[in-house]
Amino acid sequence: MNIIKKTIKNIIKLNNPIIITFLVLIIILTSKYLKKNYYKSRKINILVLNLDRFHEDVEILNENSEFNFIKFNQKIFYYFAAPFIDEIRTKLKKQKWWEIQETHEYRIFISKYSSFLTKFLKIYFYFNKIHLIITPSFYYFQDTCWDIAAKNLKIPFFCFFKESTRDKINLENATKLYKKKNINLMVI
Repeated sequence: MNIIKKTIKNIIKLNNPIIITFLVLIIILTSKYLKKNYYKSRKINILVLNLDRFHEDVEILNENSEFNFIKFNQKIFYYFAAPFIDEIRTKLKKQKWWEIQETHEYRIFISKYSSFLTKFLKIYFYFNKIHLIITPSFYYFQDTCWDIAAKNLKIPFFCFFKESTRDKINLENATKLYKKKNINLMVI
C-alpha cells in the first residue's frame, strides 16, 4: 500500500498537464454546488475554501441569485496536496506551522504547491470559470498557496476573517500585527 501511495504522490508532483487534467475531472465530479440549477442563471462563480469554518456567512451570501458557490471535496483535495505537504511534514511534526515559515523547506513547499494550484486552476477554467475565491482565513499555509495561485491567475481572493474580532482589544492588536506584515484589512 505504501508503494502505491508513494507512486501516486510522485506522479502528482510531476505537475504534468495530463495528470492535472485527470485530477480536475475528479474534483469536478466530486464538487458540491450550494445552489440547485447551477448553470442556469448564476453569473458569478465563487470557489469556497474551508466552507465548514464559515458556513453561516456563505449561506447568507448564497441568497444572492447572482452568486454560485462551488466547494471542492476537501478529502480528495487533501490527497492532491499531500505530495507537497510531504516537503515540510517532518518539520511540522516537531514545530507549529507558523514556526517554520522562514525555513528553506517551507519556501520550497509554498512555491511547488502554489505552482500546482495555478496549473490546476488554469485547467479547471476550461470546464468551469471561477470569478472569485473566498476563505475564512489567510494565515495558514494552504491559504497562502491558494492566494498566490489566485494572484498568478488574476482571480480576486477574499478572506472573511472573523477570528478574535469580537473583542475590541483583540481586533486592534490583530489589525496592528497584520498591518506590520503588509496584509490589507477591511474592518467592518
